[in-house]
Amino acid sequence: MPSSTTAVTRRRRVLETAIAAHFGGGDSSTTTTSQATPALTDSAVSSLVPCLEEFLRVLSNELATINPSSSEKMKQVSSQHVVAALENMGFGSLAAEANEIVQRIQPQKRQPEARAHKRRRKQEFSQELADAQEQLLAASKRKMEGD
Repeated sequence: MPSSTTAVTRRRRVLETAIAAHFGGGDSSTTTTSQATPALTDSAVSSLVPCLEEFLRVLSNELATINPSSSEKMKQVSSQHVVAALENMGFGSLAAEANEIVQRIQPQKRQPEARAHKRRRKQEFSQELADAQEQLLAASKRKMEGD
């Protein structure tokens, strides 16, 4: 179990990266906290973490109400569910920002062509297996007839 100092340091790093991305306008994966962004003190981290945890609890409860027609609980939460929950909660600007991030990430996901290629390869492999099976059966039949 990590020490509380390590946990605070990790939380600070995550929060500072998010703040740097927000204030710097850059991508949080490439933005470093060494840029001219506010540094977080231990008390700031200690104050922000419970607020963020509560926000995530409220968001989670809202997500649970997104698809009430389903008799079973939602097994996967999609980005559209999160955006809809944020809008329902009155965080329209945050929902719009989340939607922009999703749109930026979407092209990085597998393209339909890649899926079609994988499907074709699977079908070709199945055909190769069927051909090999036919050859084995024919060889077995010849062997049995020859005996």
